[in-house]
Amino acid sequence: MSLIAILLALAVPSFRELMLNNQRATQINAMMASLNLARAEAVKRGTRTVVCISDGAASPDCAANPAGWEEGWIVFVDGNSAGASKLSLDDSADANGNGQWDRGEDALLEIHGPLSTGTTLRGNNNNVAKLILLNRLSTPSWGTLKHCDSRGAGGARGIIVSPSGRARLTSDTDGDGTEDNGAAPPDELTCP
Repeated sequence: MSLIAILLALAVPSFRELMLNNQRATQINAMMASLNLARAEAVKRGTRTVVCISDGAASPDCAANPAGWEEGWIVFVDGNSAGASKLSLDDSADANGNGQWDRGEDALLEIHGPLSTGTTLRGNNNNVAKLILLNRLSTPSWGTLKHCDSRGAGGARGIIVSPSGRARLTSDTDGDGTEDNGAAPPDELTCP
């Protein structure tokens, strides 16, 4: 009986870590897939695409005052981006300035629901805090999205969105066991 208790004491923390790692990988991969979809569509269509934090309503909309990407997100093609655009990093409104995905105007590519409770996915600066714009050649929305869970900074991972719109995972460039945000010199990922 005591042998079983010892084995359980060793296995349970390892199993918990395995579950957190799998959850983190699934959530990071979902955001990477959305960013890659948006970039591919921007190149293919020759127009701007938008990834924004969703308001969580049944009809998709960019959230006006989101807490973070863990609330879920939508991906759409900005139907009026060829003309004068009002979409900016300071405003989650689309091309006609009404702040919503417009049925018949914008092609909705994807809706992603909220991440699990206890998980955060936050941008490290205003460029990626609530929306990411991608166009054929570049993006004004570059920075790092930080994924955190109950492990804090030690279990954090990040997605770096480059000025060209390419998304890649962060790595531990200085070998200290904590992921770095891609800056030079490297800064550690921190969690809220």
